Order: sequence, then structure tokens, then C-alpha cells
Amino acid sequence: MRPSVLVLLLAVPLTACSGEGDASSAPSATVTVTTPGETVTVTATPAPLDPVTNASIGKAQPVAFGAITTLEFERKVAIDAETLRAFGDDQWAAVRVKTCVDAAWDDEPIKLGWGAWTVEDGQGAVFTAVDGSGAIDYPEPIYPQFGNRTTRAGTCVTGWITFGLSSASRLQNLVYESEASPEPTVWSLK
Repeated sequence: MRPSVLVLLLAVPLTACSGEGDASSAPSATVTVTTPGETVTVTATPAPLDPVTNASIGKAQPVAFGAITTLEFERKVAIDAETLRAFGDDQWAAVRVKTCVDAAWDDEPIKLGWGAWTVEDGQGAVFTAVDGSGAIDYPEPIYPQFGNRTTRAGTCVTGWITFGLSSASRLQNLVYESEASPEPTVWSLK
């Protein structure tokens, strides 16, 4: 009679993007059971993040190439009145994000920029990121602004993105939408 091997898999929480290290440092757990004449090895790896509709600030969201985490949101950025007038805005808001490209990503290079980001209010208005360069006092560090920053597999980029809006805006959502990630990714700003 052949001996039976019983392997119990323990539920071990694994996180694909913990905010520590880079996108290639995802943990795994391996269990090996050996009986006379037979060895069974099982490795548990992190399950992909499931997208959450209207995730909260601080929550990592999966995208096709890795994960994006909104780290903080400032509803009103201090900026001089002359700059606001030049852009036709009443005020600026900013979000600090961290974008990580999975170490296993082998598709087209990821080019990061502000153009993929918008904020929405409860009245259906959509506000785009401020589009300007020069002597503008943006919050720092600045997230790659013009889509010209190629991000390598296994690396992360962190920085602020600034949005121009009206003072009457009641912002509800931050949205990331790009060709590199076909589904919109949404965080709640409430």
C-alpha cells in the first residue's frame, strides 16, 4: 500500500506591494513534505491585487503593469495668486502617488506623466492636472510630468501631481486612466 501525504495549506497573508522595497520583493511561502519515497513541495505566491471601486487614499490599486498607491491628498495647495490667474484656476489641489512597475513586466516600457490623472467632483466636472513648466512652485518631489519618464520593471516612482480647479469644487474621486492600463483606477477623496 502506498503511503498518503496530507498537506495543509495555511492562509498566509501576502502583499504584492507593501510600500517597502521594490515591486520585485513580493513574499512567498514554501512548504515541503517528505515521506519515504516521495517529496511534495507547494509554494504560495501573492495573489494579484483586486481593484476596488473608490478605494481610499493610502490603498494600493492594481494596474496592468503593477500597482499605484495614493499616499496623500492636499485639497488646497499654497500657490501665489499670479500663478493661479495665469492658469485660470481658483485653487490647486495635489496628490502624492507611488507607481510601481512589476519586476516581471516585459511588455512596452511604461512612460509616466500627469496626463493619465484627473479629479472629479460630485457635479460631473473633471479637472485635469496643471499643464505648465518653468518657474512654477509645484509641491516636491514632482511626479514625472510630461510622459517622458520611462520606468523600468521592478522600480517605483513617487511624487506630487497638481490639479487646477474652481473653489466651489467638491472633489469626490481621483482617477488614473492610461493606455498601459485599460481599466480606470479610482480612489475616493471624500
